[in-house]
Amino acid sequence: MTKTMFMLIEWVRDPPTWDVLPVKKVIYGEIEVGNVCDVEYLEESSPARIIELGSRNTLLKALGKLERDRAGGPTTTSGPSGRGQREKRPPAPYSPGGTTSDNDECVPMKRKKKERESSSKKILMEYYAGLAKSSGDSAGLGKSSGDSDSATINSMSHQLDEIYNILIDMNHRISRLEKHIITNHKTPMPAGASVPPTVQHPLAAPTTPVHQPAPPAPVRQPGPPTPVRQPAPPPPSASATTICSTNNTDVHIGLSTSITQHQYGSIKWFNAKKATKDLLLAVFGRSILASHSYTGKQSNAFRTKAAKPQLNPVKVGDIINYITKRFGVDQGEVKKAISEKCADQEKMEKRWTH
Repeated sequence: MTKTMFMLIEWVRDPPTWDVLPVKKVIYGEIEVGNVCDVEYLEESSPARIIELGSRNTLLKALGKLERDRAGGPTTTSGPSGRGQREKRPPAPYSPGGTTSDNDECVPMKRKKKERESSSKKILMEYYAGLAKSSGDSAGLGKSSGDSDSATINSMSHQLDEIYNILIDMNHRISRLEKHIITNHKTPMPAGASVPPTVQHPLAAPTTPVHQPAPPAPVRQPGPPTPVRQPAPPPPSASATTICSTNNTDVHIGLSTSITQHQYGSIKWFNAKKATKDLLLAVFGRSILASHSYTGKQSNAFRTKAAKPQLNPVKVGDIINYITKRFGVDQGEVKKAISEKCADQEKMEKRWTH
């Protein structure tokens, strides 16, 4: 069960009076301490300033203290407990068949009610116009001209006037509908039924355009990975002992080793292992690689197999020196690639012969 919130209010009149009412009685305005709102009271509405919010018992004590302080001592009220000394006429009983004399008697009361409504509307308009002016000055809008300030205040006053008239009309229609329903149907509300909260109407929207945030940029979906192309290694430096002959047909790998330019251009230089194997084919050929080995010694894995002759150690040394200087790798990696190439070439020769 939701606990009802009450408010201690001061009616904007001379002399001021106070009341303790539930917050749902606020027709127009923000429910905050210090604000002036339009509050419903016995089928009417008048401007009142909110002094305090809390429970009913706490606010009744505060109300009694206010009245005692104003009167200079304890006061006794003839009206209902917890109400300020505010003169309100009781609601007129609903009479579908009202006579002309009844209507004539109600004319002065209606005129007095309209005067109170216009006075309340004027007080509310002055209050919110003062708030708008003070907020505009604090925001530093730069409107130093008196004409522009008065135009802004007049515009806001017209907007508040329209809103107030709409709210008053809605309040009167709701009151008439409630009377009609209660009189014709007399249907009691079920126990525990909750009263719908009063709709709080905000102030008119400011004329200053509000900058909306830019929409977020569309997220780009990742596509298939693009193959990264390995950069070609730099051309061999002079330290790699590559010497071109004067007739521009041979490329010297070392002092005792050379290949043709066509063979040199067909070598894949993207890594040391592949370049070593291609360079061996260009220098020795397939048949020599299939029938020879790097060390020329018998393999520990094949003791019964005769050892193959060793490759030319001078040319092999030139290849090892060239690859290590060009790629900056260890000699052991180059020697391992030479042994693998000899074994692979031997297997290929056996497939071709059988």
